[in-house]
Amino acid sequence: MVSLNSPTTDGVSLINYPNSFEMSTRNAATNSEVFSPNARTSSVTEKINAATSGELVTTSNPTSTEAISSIPPTILGKSTSNVPTSSEITSHAGTNSFMGTTGAATNIGQVSDTAETTSYKPVLDAGTSSLTSTNAAASARMVSPNGPTTAGASSINYPTSFETSTRNAATNSEIYSPNGRTSSVTEKINAATSGGLVTTNNPTSTETLSFIPPTILEKSTPYVQSSSEITPIAGTSSFMTTINAVTNIGIASATAKTTSDKPVPNTGTSSFTPISAATSAGIVSTNGPTTAGASSIISPNSFETSTRNVVTNSEISSSSAETTLITENTNVATSSGMVISNDITSTEASSSISTTSFGKASTNMGTNSGITTPNERISSFMTINAESSVGMISNKAETSLSTSVPNDGTNSVTEKTDAATNIGTAMTNAATSVETSLLNHLTSFGKSTTNAATDAGLSMPNAGASTVTETTATEIITETASTNGPPISKVTSSDVCATFINYNNTVTFLETIVVSDDMKKVILPCFWEMALSINRTSEVNLWFDVLLKNYLRFLTKNLISPMEVQGASCQAFQKLVFYMGNNFTYNSTEFGPEDVYNTIRSYLTTGSGARCYNPSDPELNSTSWFFKYISSFVTFITLNDLISFVPTSQAEVFWEDQANLELFNNSTIAVDVRNYYITQLFTVNPSFSLFKLPGVLMCSTTIPSRVYTSLNETNTVVILDMRKQFCYGIEDPQASAALASNIKTITEEIFVTLGGAASGLSNTQISSISPTLLISSLYTLASVTTWGQDQANIIIQSITSSGYQINSTDSLESLGSLVVGLPSGLLEKTPASALLRASNNPALVSSMLQASAVLQEIFVQKIISVDTKPAEVVQNVPDVLAIQIPPSMLAFSDGSANITVINKKTWTKDQSVMFFGSLAGANFDTEQLSPFVLQGFTCTTIKTMSKKQIRQLIHASRPRTGSAKVELRESQLTCMYNLIEEDLDQNFIDYPSDMLLYFKAQDVQKSNCRTYFSALGAADFSVASSILNKAQQLFSEAKTCLGINGLNLSRDNVAVLGNMVCTLNSSYIQNSDPSILENLKACTDLSASQVAAMETLLLSGKTQYGPVATWTRQTLDNLGNLPLYLTRSIWANITTITKRSFLQSFMPSLRKIKTPKTKLKNLFNQVTPLITKRGAGCTTANITQVTVSDPAFPFGYDLTQFDLCLDIPALKENLFTICSKVDDNDFQKIILQKLNQAYPSGVSEQQVQLLGSVSRVATHSDISNWNITTIDTLAALMKNEDGTWTTEQSKEIITKYLNTSGNSLSTIVLNNIRSNLCSLDPSTLSTITADSLRSAQPLNVALCSAEQKRLLYGISSSSYGLYRSNSSAYYNLIKSYLGGAPLMDIVALSTQNISMDVDIFRSLDISVITNLTVTNVKSLMGDQLPDLKLFENDTVIQTWVNFQLQSDLDTLGVGLITTRSNQISAAPSTNNNLTTAAASTKSSLSSEIPTAATVQGSTTGSSTSQSTSQVAITNGGLNHEKSPASLVLFALVSTLLLMLLPA
Repeated sequence: MVSLNSPTTDGVSLINYPNSFEMSTRNAATNSEVFSPNARTSSVTEKINAATSGELVTTSNPTSTEAISSIPPTILGKSTSNVPTSSEITSHAGTNSFMGTTGAATNIGQVSDTAETTSYKPVLDAGTSSLTSTNAAASARMVSPNGPTTAGASSINYPTSFETSTRNAATNSEIYSPNGRTSSVTEKINAATSGGLVTTNNPTSTETLSFIPPTILEKSTPYVQSSSEITPIAGTSSFMTTINAVTNIGIASATAKTTSDKPVPNTGTSSFTPISAATSAGIVSTNGPTTAGASSIISPNSFETSTRNVVTNSEISSSSAETTLITENTNVATSSGMVISNDITSTEASSSISTTSFGKASTNMGTNSGITTPNERISSFMTINAESSVGMISNKAETSLSTSVPNDGTNSVTEKTDAATNIGTAMTNAATSVETSLLNHLTSFGKSTTNAATDAGLSMPNAGASTVTETTATEIITETASTNGPPISKVTSSDVCATFINYNNTVTFLETIVVSDDMKKVILPCFWEMALSINRTSEVNLWFDVLLKNYLRFLTKNLISPMEVQGASCQAFQKLVFYMGNNFTYNSTEFGPEDVYNTIRSYLTTGSGARCYNPSDPELNSTSWFFKYISSFVTFITLNDLISFVPTSQAEVFWEDQANLELFNNSTIAVDVRNYYITQLFTVNPSFSLFKLPGVLMCSTTIPSRVYTSLNETNTVVILDMRKQFCYGIEDPQASAALASNIKTITEEIFVTLGGAASGLSNTQISSISPTLLISSLYTLASVTTWGQDQANIIIQSITSSGYQINSTDSLESLGSLVVGLPSGLLEKTPASALLRASNNPALVSSMLQASAVLQEIFVQKIISVDTKPAEVVQNVPDVLAIQIPPSMLAFSDGSANITVINKKTWTKDQSVMFFGSLAGANFDTEQLSPFVLQGFTCTTIKTMSKKQIRQLIHASRPRTGSAKVELRESQLTCMYNLIEEDLDQNFIDYPSDMLLYFKAQDVQKSNCRTYFSALGAADFSVASSILNKAQQLFSEAKTCLGINGLNLSRDNVAVLGNMVCTLNSSYIQNSDPSILENLKACTDLSASQVAAMETLLLSGKTQYGPVATWTRQTLDNLGNLPLYLTRSIWANITTITKRSFLQSFMPSLRKIKTPKTKLKNLFNQVTPLITKRGAGCTTANITQVTVSDPAFPFGYDLTQFDLCLDIPALKENLFTICSKVDDNDFQKIILQKLNQAYPSGVSEQQVQLLGSVSRVATHSDISNWNITTIDTLAALMKNEDGTWTTEQSKEIITKYLNTSGNSLSTIVLNNIRSNLCSLDPSTLSTITADSLRSAQPLNVALCSAEQKRLLYGISSSSYGLYRSNSSAYYNLIKSYLGGAPLMDIVALSTQNISMDVDIFRSLDISVITNLTVTNVKSLMGDQLPDLKLFENDTVIQTWVNFQLQSDLDTLGVGLITTRSNQISAAPSTNNNLTTAAASTKSSLSSEIPTAATVQGSTTGSSTSQSTSQVAITNGGLNHEKSPASLVLFALVSTLLLMLLPA
C-alpha cells in the first residue's frame, strides 16, 4: 500500500513506495532545510540527514538544483549546526510512551536563539537506552530507532514482525521508542512521531494500537490553548472520542480553539473526522497536516502491505515560523495509498517520484508557497466510512479566524461553524453518497477544459488543458453532497472507468469505500485488466486479497473468459485459479467451474511447454505446477488436456511433487487421467515409493506389479492396510496377486489384513494352509467376493475332508461366497428345511447367484419340495432365484395367485405366461407391474381379459424412464397390434416401441409421421423377422416423411431415426453426420460392411472423438460397445498402453454380459498386432499368476510367445484363470496340448470343470481323456456362453456321463444339456421320464429330427396331461414340443381357443400343416390369424396357402391369395383315409384330447402352371426354397410321409 503525504514547504518532498512482498519501511523526511534562510543552498546531508532507515533507499526526482535525487541512509544521528542540546529534550522520552513531559504545547525540539550545536550530547533515552547519542546508528534489532536529531528532522521505524511493516514519520526530534513495550500507549502521546504509525512493538496494554491516528497526536501548536486540554486517552482502542477539526485530533476538548489571527492552513480540509481507518486493519488512512508543520500518514498493518510515510513540514525551528508558515502550501494533503500527480510549479519543488506498486507511477509535487489549493474535497474523501464506530465528530469544534482559508473551494472556514459540515458532512451511509456523487458526474466528467483545476473551482496554473486532474477526479468520485444522480442501470462500466483514469486515490477507494453491489459490478471491469497484468506476487495478493476482495464475487463469464484472461501474468493467473477454486461462490452466477476450467485450459495450452514454469525464476520455478495452475478444477481435466499442458520431457519434474500428487488424489478425476499420471510417475522413477502415494492413487491399476512384488512381507502388510482404507470397492486382481505372493506365513491375522486380496493367493498357497486355519478363518474367507472357481473348490474340499459338515443352515451360511465351490452332491444331502431357512439370508442368496446353475437348481428344487403348492412355491423361493422354478409349478388355480408376491420376483418369459392370465381377476394397478410379469402377455394369456384391461397392459408395456424394457417376442408384439388395430391413436409413445414396427402406413397420419419415426427409433429392429423386410420398408417411408435425399443423413435425421440406423447399409453410415455413431452403440450386432463404414467415419477425424491417434482410454470407453467391432485399421493407431488399459475394464464387462465367444475371439485377433515376435525363447514375459491376473491377459502375447512363455506348472496352477480369459482358438489348442502333457493318464473332473470355452476346440481324443461322472462336470461343459458343440462332441460328452452308474437324463441334466438333447439317439431319449420332463424348463427341440420330436412330444403329452383342463396352461407347457404332434392333436387344440402364434404354427410337422383346413387354422390361430398375411412370403405359410382354395381363404378375411386353381379336382379319397388312419395310430398318445371320427382332409391337385415349395426337414427345422415342382408331386410326398408314420 502506498501512503503519501507531501510537504508544502519550499523544500524537497519525497514519496515512498513498496518494492517487495512484505517489505520494510520507507520514510522521507522533507522539511529539514527550514532551519536557516539559506537552507536551499545547504548540502543534502545537512538538510536531509538520516531521513530514512538503514536499508531503505528512497528515490525522488526533483526538478531543481537544490532538490535531492535520493536520500542516502546517512548516519542517523548526524547533526547540523542547528541541532540543539536543548534541555527541553526529556531524557526519558521513550519510556513513558513517546514523551512524558507536559510541555507538549511547544515543540520539544524547537530551536531557541541560543541553541547550541553540541551534536553529541545525549538527546534521548529511547526506551531501553537504545539511543544514547545523536549519532548512534541503531539499537539492537532496530534498523532506525530514531531519526535525525536536527530540529524538524524525521525518522522512521521499521517492521518488527514478519507480516507487518511499520512506518513512522517523526516530525520533530523527539523519537518514539520502538521498544517502549512497558509503557501504555494510552498515555500522552507526544508529537514525537508522525500520525499513522503502525506499532509493531506490541504494547502490552489492553488498548493496543494498530496504528496511531493521523496528525501529530496531542501535539499542540502555538495556537492550541493549553496542554491541559490534551486527553490522556488519545490512543485507546477507539482511538478518538472527539475530533476537533481545527486542532490536532488528540485534543479532546470540544472547545479547543485556535487563537491565532494567522491563517490556519487547510482548516477545512485537513481534519480527518471519522478516522475511518482507525478500526480497520490494513486500511491506509491519510490526512493532510492540520497545524503548522503537522503532517502524518496512517499506515496499514495488513499482512503483506508496506506503507510509506512522508513527513512534511516538521517542526518549524525558527522564530520566524509564524511569518513563514510553510503550511500555507498544504495543497497535497492526500489520501494514502493513492498515486498523486501534481504539476510541479517551482524550481524548489521535488519532481515526480515513481512507484513500482501495481504498475502505476506516482508523482508528487511541492507547490510554490504562493499557491493555495483546497484540500477540502480530498479530505472529505476520507470521511466516507462514517458508519465506523471509531469516534464521533465534535459538533462544537469551532474556529475564530480573522482571515478566511484561501482557495477553499465553495466554502470558507468562517462560513462554517460545524466541523462536520466544514469537512463535507459525514454521511451515515457514506457508500450511497459516494455512489451518488459518482453518478452525478459521469456525464460531465470527461469534458475537456482549458484548465481542469479552474473548471473544478480551483486555481491551479499549468494544469494541463486536456486532461482531468486528480483533484477533479477526486471531486467527482467522492462528492457526497448531491443526491440526484443518474440511475445505475444507465451507467456503463466504460463511463466509470473513464472517471478513474486520472484519479490517484484508487487504492484507498477500493479498499475503504463501501458502494452498492450494483456499483461494484460496474467498477470491477475498470481494474480487472490491471489486476491480471501484475507480475509480482506481493502486489497480486494485495489486489486479490484486499483491494478487489469485495468486488471479485461479481466476476462475470466474460471477465473470466479465455480472451480476457489470456494476457494475465502467471502470478495473477495463479491467484485467479486459487480464488475461483477456493473462494468464489457459483450459486448465482452465469457460469460454473467448468467455464473456469475452459479458461484454464486455453491459458495453459497457449505457447509451447509448460506455461508459467521457469526453473530460473524464483516465482515461477515451483514444481507444484498442476496444483498452482489447475487447482481444484483438475476434476474437469481429460487425458488429452493433461498431455497437451506439459510435454512429457518437461513434466518429469512435476510427477513426484507431493502437492501435485495430493491434487490428483481425487476419485472424481477420470480414471485414465489418474492412471496416466501413475504410469508417468513410475516411468520417470521406477523406484518411487508406494508409501508416498496418497489415497486413491494407491488404487491405480497401472502401478507396475514389480513395485508390489519388490516389497518385503512387513511392508506388504502395511500397503494392504492402506489399500483397504482407500481402495474399497476397487478390484485389482493383479495387485492382489502380487501382494499375496509376498506373504510367506499365513495366519488368521493375515487373512484379515488381506481382505479381498486373499483371492490373490495362489492355489499352491491355499493348498498349503491347514484345514484348521481355514475353518477358523472361515468368517473372513466367506466375505471375499472374488474367489475363483478353482480356489473355492480347494478350500471347500480341504475343510470338508477334515470333517467340517455342511448339512445345516448355519454351516451353509458360514460358507458365504465360498458356496461357489460347493459340490452339488453335498447340497443334495442338505435337508430341505435347512435350505428353506437359509434362503432367508440375503448374503447367502447373493452368493448363490454366483454359483453354477446346477447348485441354484438343486437349492430351489429342495425348497420347492417343502411345499409344492404354486402359491407356497412362489412365497418360499427367493425372488432372484425364482427363474429356477419349473413353469409347471406356476399353474395357479383360480384366485390363488398373489400378484403382489409374484410382482417382486425375477421371471423368464416361459414362466410369466403361466400366471399372466391370473391378472384378469386380480385387482392390481397395471402400471405397477414389473417388466418380468408384463412379458407374459400373449394372445393366449389374455383370453379372459376385457378390452380395457388389454389396452392398459399394452400401455404399461411402453418404454418408461427408470424401468427396464419389457422384452417381447415378435408374436407378442403382433398380437398386441392385432388386438387394438381398430383403435390405434397417434400418441405413439404410449405403445411398446417394438410394437411400432408392425404399424401399417395407414395407421400413421401424414402430419404425425415424424413423431411416429421418432418413437420408432427406440425399437429393437432385430426383433422383426428378416422375411418381413421391415427395415427397408420403414426406412423408405422415413425418407419420404423426413425429406431425405441422397446418402447423407443430417444430425436431425439421425436423431429421429434412432435405432433404425442399425439397419442401414454402409453408404449411409459413412456419409452421415458423425452423431450416427451414438446410434450405432445401441445395435445388437453390426455387419462387416457396417463396421468398415463406421471406421471410415472414425478415421476421418471429424467425429467428436477426434483423430484416432489421439484416442485415450476414456475415448474408447466413450465409444460404448463399438470397440468390440473395431478392426486393425483402428487399433493400429492406438498405443499399446492405451489398449491394455482399456481392455482391463472392457473385457471383464463383456464377459459379465456373456458376450458370444465368437465376438470375443474376433476382438482379440483384431487388437493383437500381426507381427510375431521371434526369438530363441520367451521374450515377452513368463506367464505367472500375477501375469494372468491382468484382466487384459493374454493381450501382449502372440501365438508363439504364448506357447513359449506358458510352462506346464504355471498352467496347472492357473488353469481356471487362463481358460476364462483366452478366447482365441489357436491359443486354446496350445492349452489343451499342454494339459494333456500335464495329465497323460486323464484330466481330472475338477480340471475339466475349469476348461470353459477351451473345451470347444477339443478333439475326440481330448474328450476321451476327460473324466465326466458328475453333474457338475457335465453342466460346466454344457454352458451356452462357452460356445456350441458339434453333434458328435455333445453326444460323446453326455454319453460319458450317462455311462456312469446311477446317472440318467434327470430334470437337472435336461435343464443343463438343453438343445444338446438332440444329439442323443432316440433310444437314449426314450429313457426320459414324464416326471423329469414335467419338472424341467421348456426344451428347445428345434434341432431334433422328426423322429426325436415325435418321441419327445409323446413324453411331454404324458407329462402335462394333468393340465389339460386348463387349455392355456396346457398349451404354454407343451407348445415347444408340438413339432412332433400328430394331426389329430393339433386339430383338437384348435378347439381350445388357444390363439397359436405363427412361430409355433410354422414349427409344426409339414405333413400336419398341409393337412390343416382353413377352418382348422382359423380356430387354431384365433387372434393371431392376421399374422398369416404378415408372413405370407414365408415358405411354410405359402405352402399351406397354396393348398387351399381361394374361396376358403377369403373366409379368413386377411387377404391371403392362393396359387391353387379352383378347377383342380379333389384328391383321391384314399388321402382322407390315410389321414384318418394316421390320426388313429396316434390316438393313444392323446386319448384325453377330443378327436373327431373323421378329420377333414386336404384336397390336393396339380397344375403345371402353379408352383409350390420344396420342403426339406433337417434336424427338425425347415429349409424352404421356391421350386417349380407341381402340387401333385408335393401331395404325393406328403402322403408318403403320412404312410411312413410309425404304427
